[in-house]
Amino acid sequence: MDEELLENVRKVLRSFSDEAEEGAVVLVEGRHDAEALRVLGYMGDILTLSQLDDWTLANPPPRKIILLMDFDREGVATVRRLEKRLTALGYMVDKTGHRRLMALKRVGISTVEAMKKLAGFQERGEKRV
Repeated sequence: MDEELLENVRKVLRSFSDEAEEGAVVLVEGRHDAEALRVLGYMGDILTLSQLDDWTLANPPPRKIILLMDFDREGVATVRRLEKRLTALGYMVDKTGHRRLMALKRVGISTVEAMKKLAGFQERGEKRV
């Protein structure tokens, strides 16, 4: 595993944690994606697509939502749709982490769930993300 790539993942997850301290939530596709973030050490609030409608009713804008969908074509399209929808409702949308993590495709990781593979690199003596 490219150490620079692993460090990039660490930085992105740390930035998510910093944002979470300010009230942001990370939006992922499903529970397996949420589990992957937990395995990698992310402790902030995570929301899945199935929870989004109820969450928006209980949490009116302005809140920041960090979009983290899969890194394939469908995931990119989902990010675009969600960005339009959520900004129209008044939410602040952040997709920079998603763009930065797209580099994981270089090493065969094209889904958020597959990011769990990175935990194995950490267990071999590397710092937790």
